[in-house]
Amino acid sequence: MRHDVVNTTFRNFKPNTTRDASAVSYLMYTSFGMSSKNAIEGAKFIDSKPVDFPPVVRKWSSDFGRGNAWRGAAIHDKDGSVGGIPGGYIVIDNGIASDEQACQIKPEWHAAVCKGDFGSFSLGGNFGFGGEPIPDPVMLSRNGRRYEYTGQTTIRSGAEVRVETARPKLSLSLNEMDNGSWVIFDLPGFTTPAGGTPEPSLAALREAKETSYFKDKDALWVKLVVDNSKGATVTLGRPGAGVSTVGPGPGGAFAAGASLDVSRQVQVSSAEQNGAAVRRD
Repeated sequence: MRHDVVNTTFRNFKPNTTRDASAVSYLMYTSFGMSSKNAIEGAKFIDSKPVDFPPVVRKWSSDFGRGNAWRGAAIHDKDGSVGGIPGGYIVIDNGIASDEQACQIKPEWHAAVCKGDFGSFSLGGNFGFGGEPIPDPVMLSRNGRRYEYTGQTTIRSGAEVRVETARPKLSLSLNEMDNGSWVIFDLPGFTTPAGGTPEPSLAALREAKETSYFKDKDALWVKLVVDNSKGATVTLGRPGAGVSTVGPGPGGAFAAGASLDVSRQVQVSSAEQNGAAVRRD
């Protein structure tokens, strides 16, 4: 659900020695679904710290879920009245949503103020809702920073993200992004996807204007390019396993600006190959 804050003055949101404070943030550590297009404009701050996304402290947890909405929090600063960049996005500085090339890092806010189009991406699958370990975890890496994926995550158009997992398949999708926005995923160990246009090189993939892929010997790169006119949908997680996995569409589906399924390369041993040959005889 999307919310806008318009022409609002914040007064006396000041940290002290007992606790931090800020005028703009989210319900602490929440897992409940949020739009990456939540917006603010016409904001004024009097004796107030504008923004803070404090590090997660377990004893202050609000719902004991995965904290996906909190970990992917984003605020669209329409006129720059919060972060100083008109049309910018204020995001948690987790290394996946933020990067030093397109963002002003704000350590005192635990956030970054970024240019560009932002939305959300999903890798599909069931990641549960509580704090138990995730079977076959998924690790994301970008610009030397690593992040464990636990559910739908905020991303900027133009990002390139490496995805490492032992999971046999993933359902890549982007939503809440403008037409033409894109993200490239580096997927070691995965094979040709179910769809997309093949490209002859990584350089050609980076120039592609539609959802495409490049397959090398040991890895697959996929470029998702948003085309909202196609009306694609995606179901995140397992409907009924937690409110953050259930979308507004039929069967719990969300609108997807771009989507593609990929599967891992199945490694067959020489013994299995020989056995198959014997059985064929």
